[in-house]
Amino acid sequence: MVREPYSYSYDEFITQPVTLQEGHTYQASFYALRRPGGQYAEKLALYVSQGSTQSYQALAPSYQYQLTSAPYATIVSTPIADHLNWTLVSGTFVAKANSSITIGFAREFASLDPSLYSVGNGDYFAVDDVQLTDLGCLSTAPATPGSISGYLDPHIGRIRVSVAAVPGATSYNWYLDGYQVDDSFANGNVHSRSLDILIPQDGSCHPDYTVSVEAVNGCAISAQRSKYYPAGTGGCSARTAAVVYPNPAADQLNLPTEAEQVTLLDNQGHAMTLKPRSRSGSLDIRTLPAGLYQLRYVLQGKAQSQRIQIKR
Repeated sequence: MVREPYSYSYDEFITQPVTLQEGHTYQASFYALRRPGGQYAEKLALYVSQGSTQSYQALAPSYQYQLTSAPYATIVSTPIADHLNWTLVSGTFVAKANSSITIGFAREFASLDPSLYSVGNGDYFAVDDVQLTDLGCLSTAPATPGSISGYLDPHIGRIRVSVAAVPGATSYNWYLDGYQVDDSFANGNVHSRSLDILIPQDGSCHPDYTVSVEAVNGCAISAQRSKYYPAGTGGCSARTAAVVYPNPAADQLNLPTEAEQVTLLDNQGHAMTLKPRSRSGSLDIRTLPAGLYQLRYVLQGKAQSQRIQIKR
């Protein structure tokens, strides 16, 4: 590894993507040995970044290379001046998802001696014994999220809610009537502190919902915070009692024998193809994946709708 003292155009870095357990604490270490060359003090660092591998950007007019984007954890050595003995660089950090590890020059931490800066033709370093040790989950559960704010639009079945950021939380789990919301729902990320999803439209109004959220830090999960959103808002009237059973269901749905124009929509609003079973008024749902569905039918000339949960 070489550190070029003037233009910085020949600086070298070592970068390695790694798969880490989110929320776990890791002990990171490597040894560095300075080779004969320039006499100014220099430090090396191990940078930890989230997501893609680190890149480096030259900034005119100095042409000093900087990390992009900035790492969220940095482990820095003491000044490395010894040409004979190895210097240990060691520290801990809490992992985030899809991390990459970069060893390079800690320019922002370098303490250059102006009187020695021009001596020599650059620094050369050998790096060896790079180690990452998983120390496990050392953090406690995040605090319970604060109050849920937002709204339910019963006409289109849109739920748009959020909570304030919870210190120490790396993601969030949302639940709708006890069923965890997953990425199959329309409208984006369901693991952030904001939730914006669409429930399949049934042509009129949607029933009551209880929305719950919990904070996650990779090692532990907080207690849940819930909020009840009643129907009967926004000009919609409350629904009549459900007449389709069982709910949740796994194998079949039993409908009134007079039900007509039966349609089952998934959480993307797509109609499912269902086969009637031998029993009158029964639908075979054994081939459908688990999730939330909207059942629509006509009973005695009136349009009916019921939210159905299929479990596996």
